[in-house]
Amino acid sequence: MAEVFDMDKLDSAFGGRNLATFEYSSYAEQMKEDDKKMQSNDAGSDASSEASFYSGTDSPKHGDGEHGATKKACAT
Repeated sequence: MAEVFDMDKLDSAFGGRNLATFEYSSYAEQMKEDDKKMQSNDAGSDASSEASFYSGTDSPKHGDGEHGATKKACAT
């Protein structure tokens, strides 16, 4: 983890050495700014479709039942 983050600046709540108290509101603002940067950088990529992929709304239709398994008739 030390290769990716500056451990002196990383909050102790996240395993770093910065003893400053965690302030939710300032962290939330930083995350909003990062989200804006990511959205502007990824505007032309296919990564935006990842959410719909995981939501299941675009899941493929299966032939004879779930996962393509053939349904067996129940004899009663």
